[in-house]
Amino acid sequence: MKMGAWNVRGKDWRFALGGLPVRRPAVPVPPCASDEPSKPDHFTTEGGTSRVFSHSGFVSRLVLVLFLMAGSAMAREADPFLKGNEAYAAGDFAAAKREYSAAAAARPDENAWFNLGNACFRLGDLGHAALAYERALVLSPNHAEATENLRFLRQKSGARADERPWLERGLGFLPPPFATWLAVLVAWGGFAWGGAALWRRTGAGGVVGGALLVLLGAAYGGGLAWWRSVQAREAIVVVEKAEIKSEPATEAVAQGAGTLNAGTRVRIVSSVGAWIYCELPADAHGWLPAKALERVLAP
Repeated sequence: MKMGAWNVRGKDWRFALGGLPVRRPAVPVPPCASDEPSKPDHFTTEGGTSRVFSHSGFVSRLVLVLFLMAGSAMAREADPFLKGNEAYAAGDFAAAKREYSAAAAARPDENAWFNLGNACFRLGDLGHAALAYERALVLSPNHAEATENLRFLRQKSGARADERPWLERGLGFLPPPFATWLAVLVAWGGFAWGGAALWRRTGAGGVVGGALLVLLGAAYGGGLAWWRSVQAREAIVVVEKAEIKSEPATEAVAQGAGTLNAGTRVRIVSSVGAWIYCELPADAHGWLPAKALERVLAP
């Protein structure tokens, strides 16, 4: 992907680098209390006809409009995501990074992580940019822009990441909450099918079919739990270069391993003090300093 095509995303929108942000919907303002019934004021026109003008209705509508405008402005001022968009559009990427970090910490959101990755990239912080894109992909595995930007970043930095096996790709295809609910619904659907077959005595076919659905839901749920444990071990190299050691706290370098560039994905096996033993790309293993890594799953 070319640099000019990189996007910063909002909640329901996106805009190209250098474009103006379109805002994520502001926090809704609670409606004000309903107006109390009031007696309208009467006045007489020049022709002597009587007309009605409700001062209370006009004032209440004016107050409501002003209240909504003030609430919208307050929500805009308080939302770090919106402030990050404004800073990014103004070219203040350091401020955008701070605001997007605050937004992601307050409410983990794939678009906040994605925008944070773009801000980090603009600042030359490729390690944290890759980390932010990976976190966006945990929440939204089919986030096309995050996938492309991460690929572009790793090409630029020389970072490495092994291609995931088909089982991991399959289990990670759906967003975690949706996948969990799907496993539960399949299992409960099996219970309902089997229970209905027993109640109506329609034969063994319904019972067997229900049992198979229960097993399928349970297997899928177990697979999701295993995949989550794998993700919990994944980490990203966030420093420019991390030297691989054959032993912790020594100057020895693992033979043939060398260094890992910012954005490389590894899997944590164990740790000793300030050192972490990792599975490295290309089936290698070695020790890395803990300060060089950050886990993909946000704490």
